[in-house]
Amino acid sequence: MSSFKNSFLSDPANHRVMFKLGDQVKFKYQFNVYMDGVITKLNPKRAVVDTKSSAWTVVYPQLRHVSETTHHERSKLLNRLLEVASEARMLMDQHGLTDWSLNFNNAKKHLGECNFTDKKLILNREYSVTLLPEQITETILHQISTALAGWEASQQHQPKDSALTLGKKSESASPQPQGLRQTNLGHKEQIHIGDTVTFINKQQETIRGVVVRKNPKTATVKVPDGSWRVSYRALQIEKSSR
Repeated sequence: MSSFKNSFLSDPANHRVMFKLGDQVKFKYQFNVYMDGVITKLNPKRAVVDTKSSAWTVVYPQLRHVSETTHHERSKLLNRLLEVASEARMLMDQHGLTDWSLNFNNAKKHLGECNFTDKKLILNREYSVTLLPEQITETILHQISTALAGWEASQQHQPKDSALTLGKKSESASPQPQGLRQTNLGHKEQIHIGDTVTFINKQQETIRGVVVRKNPKTATVKVPDGSWRVSYRALQIEKSSR
């Protein structure tokens, strides 16, 4: 197991992605003695578990879902978060941000942000495991470009061109087959700014919004609680929008 993976898994906050309010969980109380209860609060590194007789504050790595099926499925989220962390670290190193650290938070207002004071690139933990992989990659590249442009440029919203440049480097490093590129282009040409569209997220929920921008590989879709960047192939146009 790599030192990066060890470091990632040793942070209790990263295991939070496996749990939700209301989950039925268990934890070891004494040797071979377990207690079970319901999660009533999710703190950054610990969950509050109501066992009916009392409330316990337990670090996430010590929790396990009562349902083995649920625990197995939720473990996939932790594995996905590790994949995102590994990709972000690799891209940061490739673009010279070797002295920057990578962190995750639970703030839902932003997909990612840069902390110039502490030299930290921060990604939203929940979005990292629910958005499409290409959306996360673009978010990482955008934050890297922001970091490279510097604080003053970030205040003037100047890193946009740098983000596109980094994106092109990423595309050239792993070029798409010609047939796939043509398919993507065909879908892109069918989408127009102002179209009302729907798409499916990883929870198999239908999201509805309006296209406000066409990017090289994705469309920016405005939804009631923010915006998403969605691949053109994943979008369905509502007929009534034209």
